[in-house]
Amino acid sequence: MTTSLSSGRALRGLGFLAMLFPLAAAAQQQPAGSISGTLLDQANGQPLPFTNVVVLRAQDSSFVAGAETAENGRFALEKLGMGNYLLKASAVGYQGLRRTVALTSATPTLQLGPMKLKSTATQLAGVTVQGERAAVQESLDKKVINVEKDLSSVGGTAVNVLQNVPSVTVAPMAP
Repeated sequence: MTTSLSSGRALRGLGFLAMLFPLAAAAQQQPAGSISGTLLDQANGQPLPFTNVVVLRAQDSSFVAGAETAENGRFALEKLGMGNYLLKASAVGYQGLRRTVALTSATPTLQLGPMKLKSTATQLAGVTVQGERAAVQESLDKKVINVEKDLSSVGGTAVNVLQNVPSVTVAPMAP
C-alpha cells in the first residue's frame, strides 16, 4: 500500500515537471536586449556621474529596469525583453531626459551614444545674511542678557528691564 502511494506521488511530480518544461524552454529562447549610452552636461560636455536612468514599459509606464551612471557618465541596462520602452534620465540641477526606444529581434542592442542634459541652475541676484544675538549668552564668569529686542526696555526704566530678566527678582522699594 505504501509503495503504491509513493509511486503515485512520484508520477504526479514527474507530470508537473513535464508541464513546466516547455514554459522554461520558451523563456530561455526569448533574446535579451540591452541599452547603453553616456550622459553629458550640455553646457560644457562634462560627464554626469551618478545620474539615475530608468526604463519604463511604453504601454503602461511600469518599471522595467534602472541603473546609475558611472563616473564617466556611462550607463548600461541589460537583460531587457523585446518591445517598446521609455528611457528616462534625471539628475539634480538638470532637466529630465525622455526618449522612446524599441528593442526588436533585428536590433536587440541599442547604443544611444552621448546624450546631453540641460542645466536648470538659477543665478541669484544677491544674498543678504543677517545675524541676531541670542537673548542670553553664558560664559564661565558671567551671564549677559541682551535686552535690545525687549519692548519694555524702549520706554521703561532699569527696574522694568530687570523685571523681565529670568532669575532676577526685583522687590518694591520701601518708602
